[in-house]
Amino acid sequence: KPPPFAELEAAVHRSPGDPGAWRDLADAYCAADMFAPAGELLEHAVRIAPRDAGTRQFLASALREAGRPRDAIPHIEEALRLDPDNAAGLTFDLGATFDEAGDQAAAAAHLRKALELRPAMGGAWLRLGWVLVADGRYAEAIEAFDTASRYRPKSAHLWHGLGIAYAKTGQDRK
Repeated sequence: KPPPFAELEAAVHRSPGDPGAWRDLADAYCAADMFAPAGELLEHAVRIAPRDAGTRQFLASALREAGRPRDAIPHIEEALRLDPDNAAGLTFDLGATFDEAGDQAAAAAHLRKALELRPAMGGAWLRLGWVLVADGRYAEAIEAFDTASRYRPKSAHLWHGLGIAYAKTGQDRK
């Protein structure tokens, strides 16, 4: 193992009840694209500090990166309960995670809720557009991409999605 892992593992062994030590070690694993072991470390940190919304959000992110979006959902929901001041961001994360899990209806509902809380969230409009395309709701996707274009006018990803939505509705000449 590279020295930073050894040093961080030693910190965990010195202070096994310190969730910060577990998070630091998990962060190093994430930086090395080793998300599965990072998730295990963060699950331990959550057991130590179950009311820490940030640790739950970090765990959810590692689980998503490890290809386990369904396992991430309850942690985002709990982080949202624990940190209502971050409702827009966490609700966006929840929508994105449902999208990754293949549940476009739940994804769209959560993304719309995030947009009610923070209407100028361009990334949420963009994600909503793609969710609606995946769900075959092309007219709604056009509206979402159109709104996203106000916030992210140079996004090639946005214009690509808008083109697909127009083509699927037979309006590809626009």
